[in-house]
Amino acid sequence: MLQNREQFSAAFEEEANFCAGATQIHTHSPTCVKYSISRPARTRNLCRFKAPWRLVEKTAFKEGGVLEIQRNHDMVNRWNKAIAVGVRHNHDISFIGTQSRTMAIVFYVTNYATKLEDPV
Repeated sequence: MLQNREQFSAAFEEEANFCAGATQIHTHSPTCVKYSISRPARTRNLCRFKAPWRLVEKTAFKEGGVLEIQRNHDMVNRWNKAIAVGVRHNHDISFIGTQSRTMAIVFYVTNYATKLEDPV
């Protein structure tokens, strides 16, 4: 298969789509409402990940230089074909180029890394 580029490409595409269909479709769970219960009802979005997401016809730069990636299914996370095939697990690709997002991810990682397994 490695000798035939077209056959390899088709098999990789099929495998990536299989992995995405099995792992990248968001299903609402208790994790979604984890922080929304305490918010006022008028400002509340029950899913904290804000799913379903807006459909985007094609990948393009919006005003202000923000890249908007195509989305043709409102419940599929952002994903990468190579990562999907390689890890065979759900993942969410997000650009963290802004200062507030960078600080948020640093805060999340440090809290996650330092949380106690069993509270004392």
